[in-house]
Amino acid sequence: MPTRISRTIPTIHLAKLNFLIGESSGIQTLYPPESTPVQFKAFVTGSWEACERFVKLDYFAEIPEIGIESYRSMITFNETDSQYRMWIFASSQEEPMHLRGDFKGKDLVFVSDPTTMLWGMQRLRLTFRSGYDGTVELLGERWEPDGYAKYCSVVFRHELDS
Repeated sequence: MPTRISRTIPTIHLAKLNFLIGESSGIQTLYPPESTPVQFKAFVTGSWEACERFVKLDYFAEIPEIGIESYRSMITFNETDSQYRMWIFASSQEEPMHLRGDFKGKDLVFVSDPTTMLWGMQRLRLTFRSGYDGTVELLGERWEPDGYAKYCSVVFRHELDS
C-alpha cells in the first residue's frame, strides 16, 4: 500500500540488490596483514527491512585464533548523491563502518571511510558479484599506498526468494 513515505523510496535502484536476499553460507578466507590466511565457515542472511528501503545483511562466523564475529549491515540507495550507502555494525568494532558505492558492470563496489579495525586504521573496498547460479561472491580488500591488497574472500551459496 503506497504511503507518502514509500513514494520516495528509490525502488528501481533498490531492486538491483535482490541478489543479496536469502540465507547463504560459504568457506571464507581471511588474509590478515603480515600473517597466514585463515579459512572458516561463514553464514549470512539477506532480507528487506520492513519498509523496503534497506537490505539487511546479518553475518556470523567463528574465526580461528580470533573468535566470533557477527555484524548487521544496512544497504540503501541515496538519491541525493546517486550512490548506494552501506553501514556495517560489527561485534568487533565500537563504531559502525560507513561505505559508499555503485555498480560497475555486474559488480556492486563499496569503499569505506577510514575505520579503526582489529589491525589498525583501515579503508576497505568490498565487491559483491552475483553469480548466474545463485551464488554471491564477496571480495574484501584493504587500501595500501601502492593499491588494494586482498583482505577476505568468500563465495556464498543460496537460493533467491521469489
